[in-house]
Amino acid sequence: MESKIRTTRVRWNIKQTVRKMMLNKLNPTIQFGNGSTDFKMYCSYIPKSFDTNEKLKLFYDELVCCVDTYPEKYIYIIGYYNFKQYEQYISELFLVHNPSGTTIFEEELDYL
Repeated sequence: MESKIRTTRVRWNIKQTVRKMMLNKLNPTIQFGNGSTDFKMYCSYIPKSFDTNEKLKLFYDELVCCVDTYPEKYIYIIGYYNFKQYEQYISELFLVHNPSGTTIFEEELDYL
């Protein structure tokens, strides 16, 4: 069953080095926290505007969110185009409480 996220949403401020991480790198990951709270995050959603880009489609197919480690949450990385340099950068990082395991995000997030 699908559910929409309307409220609880935590936006993590990400460092400049993370912001500039290329989306087309093989399995890019981000780690934060320390000790037992460390975990990897994968790009689990790419905005509809990217659907015509075959490279990003293939990239999307390779990535998963970390539901095995944190089944009550989904980790999302939102990407956007830098049109001047024609590169794809990670722009926003969201940790979202998602107890149902399925979420529709398109109408809930504002993309750059």
